[in-house]
Amino acid sequence: MKDRFAPILECHSENEIRPKDAIRCRECGYRILYKKRTRKC
Repeated sequence: MKDRFAPILECHSENEIRPKDAIRCRECGYRILYKKRTRKC
């Protein structure tokens, strides 16, 4: 499984999330992450 990058509304940083990591921002500790949009070709 690939690593994921998730933008965060509180601090606007992008976090790399691995499968066994806790769902939490490394910068501010916020627990709500959003999936980054992808382009479909």
